[in-house]
Amino acid sequence: TTAASSSPLSNPGASSSSSSIATPSQQNRPIKLEIGAGDGEWAVEQALADSKDAYWMALELRFDRVYKAFMHTLLNQARNIAIIGGDARAILRRNLPPNSVRHVFINHPEPPQQRQSHGELKSQAKHLLTASFMRQIHNILEEGGKGKMTIVTDNLWYGRMLLHTISQLTRGSA
Repeated sequence: TTAASSSPLSNPGASSSSSSIATPSQQNRPIKLEIGAGDGEWAVEQALADSKDAYWMALELRFDRVYKAFMHTLLNQARNIAIIGGDARAILRRNLPPNSVRHVFINHPEPPQQRQSHGELKSQAKHLLTASFMRQIHNILEEGGKGKMTIVTDNLWYGRMLLHTISQLTRGSA
């Protein structure tokens, strides 16, 4: 896990492998998180728009994209965003305390491969947005109806699959 930051979000006294992100109550601003931030352009734009109202985190697996996102942060002088490189599952589990994030954004996630089975399209490959990962997201979201998650996809099949996964969680069967 690698974190590059130009903001007060991370705990400077802790090592990178065990550090925890500051909670909103410690900073008096909500934290917003983009998972799968790519080159970071969208997250940096949002951070600049929210510069006085929120702290942002942009989480990306690929380190070449982490570098580009950090460069966008520096070039745009965004001071309320942390760029974090690493596996989202591990980072959410180890570094984000429960009830610490106001809004999670997942913009155009890569859909898994599809396969046909008995006339129905099913997921063939492993992918990030599983029921288990959705539970992790739910755990870090603020309680009391404040925490929100937004997923944007232009893949109808994948969107339906995600809706099915989430509906199974709300019914307690996933």
